[in-house]
Formats: sequence, C-alpha cells, structure tokens
Amino acid sequence: MPDNLRWSGDRLIAAGPMYDEPACGGTRLAVVDNPILTSCHRGYMVAQFDPKTMAWTILNYAEPNPAISVVSTGVLMGDTLWIGAASAEGIAYRPLPRPAGGAR
Repeated sequence: MPDNLRWSGDRLIAAGPMYDEPACGGTRLAVVDNPILTSCHRGYMVAQFDPKTMAWTILNYAEPNPAISVVSTGVLMGDTLWIGAASAEGIAYRPLPRPAGGAR
C-alpha cells in the first residue's frame, strides 16, 4: 500500500505498509472495521520506479516490527535508504544491496 511517492535525487520512491499481512488478519480492507487489527504492525516495502522501463525495483522490505510501524516514506542518500514511518519515534536506515561483484 504505497503511502507516499517522493523524488529522491533522480529516483521516484514509493514506500508503505504491506497490504496483505497474515499476522494482522489479512488485507487492510478486510480488517478496516476492527480497531485491534487495524493497529496491528504490518511489514513494509520501499521500491523505486524507472520511468524509462516503467518497472519497479524493490529497495527494501521487512516483516512487521513495532519499532518502525506504518512505513510512509523512503529517501536515498548515497548507498543508504532512510525509512520514515507514521507510527515511530525515530527513523530507520538500511544499506542498499550491492550487485554481484561488488561494483555499482
């Protein structure tokens, strides 16, 4: 469920919580009327869009984590992805994966 689209340098980044989270009773739509299940921690995904190929590439994803819940944005700085969330007191960061061979 992309929450925000954001330009990060020359990359268009989308970030958001997982739409279908089995640990939370399924899809967000299926639990929308249940306050306990709607506050359940969902995993997240951050991806970038390539306008030339019209394809998405996943930059990072993770299982539910109460420390970074309701992910809403991602920003790239060098080789690091910074992740912001609507329900967190701080931000998270993840190194970007390197392609085989170690070169970028």
